Amino acid sequence: MSLLESSSDVIDPHHVPFLADSAARDARPSTGRRDRSTERAGLAAASDADHGLLRLEIELLRRGARDALELRRELAAFFFVVIALFGVAQLVRDLIRADLPPLLQMGYSWGLLLLLLVPIGWFVRRQPLPLARLGVTLSGARHSLREALVIAAMAFAACLALRAGPALRGEPWLDWGSVAGYSRLEFAIFLASYGPHCLLQEFIARGVIQTSLERLLPDAGRLAPIVVTSVLFGVFHLYVSLAFAVITFAASVLFGLFYARHRTLVGVTAVHLTVGLASVAAGLN
Repeated sequence: MSLLESSSDVIDPHHVPFLADSAARDARPSTGRRDRSTERAGLAAASDADHGLLRLEIELLRRGARDALELRRELAAFFFVVIALFGVAQLVRDLIRADLPPLLQMGYSWGLLLLLLVPIGWFVRRQPLPLARLGVTLSGARHSLREALVIAAMAFAACLALRAGPALRGEPWLDWGSVAGYSRLEFAIFLASYGPHCLLQEFIARGVIQTSLERLLPDAGRLAPIVVTSVLFGVFHLYVSLAFAVITFAASVLFGLFYARHRTLVGVTAVHLTVGLASVAAGLN
């Protein structure tokens, strides 16, 4: 092979050091360009994430502002209902007197209770709650009635214990208090209407007021809504006497605990009915 022929061969750059280095540099991608591209992609992703977090924070602030406004509106509406309750309580004290005929007493009592249902109905329509959340449900009713029977037996046993002393002195076991002078017809009307009357009272006191206080005061604990409701319940019975209002307050605490346990008006109405009749039979009312 001649020198001319060998020089005409293709030169392999890998066999020549400086050519091999140049080829290697040309074959490698540019590290600077790759780093800048990665940096731009990272900044874009970070910017999108920041925008997403900012939008989320703005939405949470808007939702919090809406919730705060709704809470203020519900508090104002509840305050209006409380004012209405005190107004009706004042009417009860002014209109219902011991010297009124029994039918007129019952008529006034029912009329004022139905009058109170006007602001209560307005308030209930504003609530974002189904009636089942206000105790108007049969769920758990059977179990609550079983427990109500136990409380009823205890209430009548206490009634008999209170009347034991007078009975030993020759007085009747059952005094019947404020309804002792009723005729048979008036007494029958009283017994027939007392159950529905108790149901409406429990719907207002436990279903609406206590449930609303639980929603408006979520951090106040379980007992606070029951006590506040019982104070209002006692005030509503001041027209009888201060002592009876105190007794009613204590009974209302029992009713509130019972309702908080079962969340249905069925059992607590039965408890109210039996405890109320026992108190009348013992002469406490």
